Amino acid sequence: DAREAPPRAPPRVRPPRAHMASRSGMRPVPPLDEAGARGLPQALSWLFNFLDRAHVSADTILAAEDVSPAKARDLLDAIEYGPDPEALATPESAAAALRAYLAALPEPLVLAEQYRPYLVAAGANDADRRVRALVQLVDGLPPAHHEVLRRCCLLLSDAAGRSGGSAALADVVAAWSDAVVTSRPSGPISREFGQRQRERLHFHALACLVQHANHVFDGAPLRAPQPELRMPISGRGSG
Repeated sequence: DAREAPPRAPPRVRPPRAHMASRSGMRPVPPLDEAGARGLPQALSWLFNFLDRAHVSADTILAAEDVSPAKARDLLDAIEYGPDPEALATPESAAAALRAYLAALPEPLVLAEQYRPYLVAAGANDADRRVRALVQLVDGLPPAHHEVLRRCCLLLSDAAGRSGGSAALADVVAAWSDAVVTSRPSGPISREFGQRQRERLHFHALACLVQHANHVFDGAPLRAPQPELRMPISGRGSG
C-alpha cells in the first residue's frame, strides 16, 4: 500500500527588513551552539568555504573594512534566503560579511570569563609557555566557538602567507583582532592592565594563535615557536 510522503519543511522566508536591523545594523544571529550536529551555521560555513576557494590575500582581508555594511548584509541575506549568493559575492564583500556576522553573535568567540586568561597567556615571558597557555584556553572553548576561531585564524594565516609573511600578518591581526576576539576596553580588566597594555596583549594573543594555528587547533607538531610579531604603529590591537 502507498506510503504518505513525509511533510516538506516550510520554505525559509526572508524577514521584513524593518525587523532585521539591530543597533549595529545587522539582524541578530543565533548562538553558535544552536547549529548542533549540523556544525557551523549556514552563513559562516558558506563564507569560510568561499574565502578559502578565493585564496584571499592580506589586501583582501584589509579591504573588508571599506565595504559598506549594506553590501555585507545583502550578501548574508543572499546566503540565507537565496537564490544565488555566488553572483553577489566578491572576496572583499565575503570578508566584510564574515566580520559583520562575528560582530552580531550574541556571545564572543572567546567568552567573557576567558578574556582575562587570554590576555594573561599573551603576556607570558617565554614563547613556549605562551603557546601552551593559549592551547589550554582554546581547548576549553565550546566546540562551535573553537571551530569558528580555528577557521578565522587559519584564514588570516593563509592570507598573510600569500602576501609576504610577518609584516602582512601583523597588519591583518591588528585590523581583525577585535573582529575575531571581542575586546573589553573598559571595566575591571582595563583598570587592571591599563589601556595600552591591554591593547598590546590583545594584539599579541591573536597573533600567537594565528602564527601557531596548526599546532594550537589541530595538534600539529611545534618545532619552535614563531618570533613575536611587532604590533604596527598604526594598529590599536582592535578592529
